[in-house]
Amino acid sequence: MSGDLFQHFPAEEKNFVEQVLDWQGQVLDQYRPILSDFLDPREQVIAQTVLGQSHSDYRYAFWGGYDQAERQRLLIYPPYLEAEEVDYDLVLVEISYAKKFNQLSHRQVLGSLLGQGLERKVLGDILSDGERWQFITSQELLPFFIQEVDRVGRAKVALQPIPWSDRVQSQENWQERPISAASLRLDLVLAEALNLSRTKAKSLVQAKGIKQNWQVQDRVDREVAVGDTLSVRGYGRLYIDQILGQSKKGKVRLAIQYLANQ
Repeated sequence: MSGDLFQHFPAEEKNFVEQVLDWQGQVLDQYRPILSDFLDPREQVIAQTVLGQSHSDYRYAFWGGYDQAERQRLLIYPPYLEAEEVDYDLVLVEISYAKKFNQLSHRQVLGSLLGQGLERKVLGDILSDGERWQFITSQELLPFFIQEVDRVGRAKVALQPIPWSDRVQSQENWQERPISAASLRLDLVLAEALNLSRTKAKSLVQAKGIKQNWQVQDRVDREVAVGDTLSVRGYGRLYIDQILGQSKKGKVRLAIQYLANQ
């Protein structure tokens, strides 16, 4: 691969770029499909950039179990094949628990599933309608989860695969709020949105605790823009909805949406 493509990515993403190139090479050399783990939206963008829009020697597609899934698996395959949903080896799993006596949270579910020494890449989306909880993983790992995970928080649980037709419509409690910041700098917007001191917001950025559009961001002077998603370690997510103009004191007025960690 030419060095020109690497120049488009920060240093911390180059290992993943090389991984995508390795998958591509395997398909070209061995003429067989390659299936990735679950990729976050930023990794999906990187893969699309590396693989290009079209290629005569291979095709590729993403699938995470349903339309608009956030975390998806990448399938790269020879052109003689047609990708089908079954090729992604996905399973939808219901977490059964005593709902009358327990209330689960996203943080608890994720922590219990990954508490077995697994990485986030083995899990797809975690879904909930506020009462029922489900997650997506691979058929390969399903027996492991069923055997090893019997508690989420203090709740005794049982895991079982269910039909895709039983998938819940996930409900996320995004809160809309207006803020005013001295500028669109990342640290200033974070401080106002999360009610933090500028020093605390700056340290979060410098500690690489912020992802801007799923890309780690450690520049405090990086500006945000409408449509940006900010993931803040320990706090949740912010979505920059609108720029509303300037306040009488010359500050930038923003409409944001906030999804707190549960």
